Amino acid sequence: MLLFNSCGLRQDSESYENVLLDTWNLAEIKCYNPNYTSGNRLERYVISNLITVEMKFTPRSFTYAVTETGNTENCITAANGGYGIGYINAKEGSVRYKNMNLNIGCDIEVSESSGGTPVTIPFGLSALEDDADALYWTINTESQLVLQVSTGFQGSDVGTLCGEECICYGIFSSKTN
Repeated sequence: MLLFNSCGLRQDSESYENVLLDTWNLAEIKCYNPNYTSGNRLERYVISNLITVEMKFTPRSFTYAVTETGNTENCITAANGGYGIGYINAKEGSVRYKNMNLNIGCDIEVSESSGGTPVTIPFGLSALEDDADALYWTINTESQLVLQVSTGFQGSDVGTLCGEECICYGIFSSKTN
């Protein structure tokens, strides 16, 4: 897997476009065991219209903003910095954030869609300087960005669901599509 910090990558006769370049809005969080590509979805958290989570990738940097309205704290979390991506193929790979500036306002409580107990999810980002900590991403068949969360959230503590042993992913829709 190769990492880069630009608009695209060319290796031999193959060329990959940076498909992350866009502004993405988080629609939901899905948690799988053991992972997105080979596991079963055990939990799904739909993001309410009172919460806005936006991730914007430009050729060499990203911005991230979380806003919760209707909360007495008026929660705002923001981050910006650089990123590197690696490719498995044209629509799948890994990303790591680096040189981040992060302002964490608060964590947000959301409920699992099957009516489970509300859980508090940290919406901050973690700097990922080490390639071993790179986060999985893919563009699914609905042209959504599926991006592994970087906060260590592993689902609820309910044993019949994740039991805090899942890998969770943000499902982002493009603002331009």
